[in-house]
Amino acid sequence: MLQHPPFQAEVIQTNNGIELQLAVHRYSLDKGTAHTYIKTHTPRLNGGVSI
Repeated sequence: MLQHPPFQAEVIQTNNGIELQLAVHRYSLDKGTAHTYIKTHTPRLNGGVSI
């Protein structure tokens, strides 16, 4: 994750994998950002940024 992103994220959306699940959740709590998961079996939703 970026140390100093150039913008304030409103929501961090991740897949349901366990690789970084706890780290991302803690990061989002520390930054005051919502953390949501994509629907299962929908890889087309990975890797998107909405502005």
